[in-house]
Amino acid sequence: QLFNSILPAEMFPKERDIVVEEIKKDNDVDSYVANDYFNAMKFSGTPYARPVIGFEETIKSVTQEEVMAYYKKYYVPNNMTAFITGDFETSEMKKLLEKYYGAVPAGEMPELAEFSIQPPYNEKVNIKKFPSRVTMIDISIPGPLWSDPGYFAFDVLSQYLDSDASPLSKALIDSDPSLATNVSVGIELQKEFTMLNISVNTNNPDNVDAIVEKTISVLENMANIEFTEAD
Repeated sequence: QLFNSILPAEMFPKERDIVVEEIKKDNDVDSYVANDYFNAMKFSGTPYARPVIGFEETIKSVTQEEVMAYYKKYYVPNNMTAFITGDFETSEMKKLLEKYYGAVPAGEMPELAEFSIQPPYNEKVNIKKFPSRVTMIDISIPGPLWSDPGYFAFDVLSQYLDSDASPLSKALIDSDPSLATNVSVGIELQKEFTMLNISVNTNNPDNVDAIVEKTISVLENMANIEFTEAD
């Protein structure tokens, strides 16, 4: 299945329609639409701006021949990573891998497009309006690459900001009046960039400016926090 799929021509239209339906279902989910918008803003002009599942118009027009050509080009052993987890002996698993995949020849490695990530790192607020009961806010801040000596500290910082002791949660949820219903923090990591993503949900769109201002204020004052052993 991995290396010998034939994608029968007579089955192709049906499978293509299934993907189109999946796209339509995704677009009925508010958080999915919001995330697509955030990525389009942050990664404009790069492959990361595109949704993983693709665009409806692209899926509808792609041919079986084009998909097969893509499959043959990219689905080669030397362009893959096997991730295996479970209760096994490593030496025996290596034998199984060699038995079932060892005979598959390496392919010509596809060339990867060169590009740079240059998100709009400023305090500009981009807004997209669509029917939703929840207002979703995404604040993204650049961080050190995984290969940078400062990355570990940045990772710890993100986990602290996402914890029960997070000063962000206290400022946005525990405030009086409460500005947000949910706050989450995480690192988005790729070889070209690292981003600290702060996601905030609120039931009141009038709170957006206050949420952005308080978030920036908390981050600017992080250096003044005296951490306890528990922290």
